[in-house]
Amino acid sequence: MRSNRMLAAIFAAGLVSVAAAQQQQQGIVQGKAAPEWNITSARGMQTSAKLADYRGRWVVLDFWGFWCPPCVGRSIPAWMAFAEKHKNQDQHFAIITVHETNRGVTTPEQLEPKLAQLTKSKWNGKELPFPVIFDVSNKTVSAYRINAYPTAVLIDPAGNVAAVEVGAGDVIEKRLAAELKKMQPAGKAGEAAKSEPAPKDSAVADKPKAEAPAAGGSDAAGNGGKKGDDKNE
Repeated sequence: MRSNRMLAAIFAAGLVSVAAAQQQQQGIVQGKAAPEWNITSARGMQTSAKLADYRGRWVVLDFWGFWCPPCVGRSIPAWMAFAEKHKNQDQHFAIITVHETNRGVTTPEQLEPKLAQLTKSKWNGKELPFPVIFDVSNKTVSAYRINAYPTAVLIDPAGNVAAVEVGAGDVIEKRLAAELKKMQPAGKAGEAAKSEPAPKDSAVADKPKAEAPAAGGSDAAGNGGKKGDDKNE
């Protein structure tokens, strides 16, 4: 009987440890200040840009990779459609993407051919309209505890984390749409134009592969970096 109680206690302690580990794995805490990003090169924005520059606007940080099917087939197209639908309120929000740097693409120049291919094969001829951040130091990924792609982080106008979503889901998109609706003048709610539905590729997040090559260095102007396999999955 006593041994059964001991086993039960050990099992309960194990559950607590697992729960604590899962909570720690989630990383950033909702309601707390969002970590500052680190930029080694960027496409569509200055490398000197700070998260604080966007204070007063809702910010979506979308962590993705060119090699990630749910990123390029569902998440990115969904945010394109969202931005188009809410373009009359673009002063209230910003969508900024953070590209993974462990697959040989560490600069805008290395990403361009991938984007050209994706524009044709996945995005119905549409070009990526969002800024892209590269951080070969992986400080940004570590600060946000990114363990799977895509992962989206919603940051409120005060600079605090409002929501985190792993995978190409709709939670953050719906939350942001609701917040923007609150900002619309009386009588204007619901008048945003309808956009095309995003392609229905897999909505399961891709985890980084352990065998991915280490990223090369990059200076602030986006030069340098180790080149890797240019094959787009």
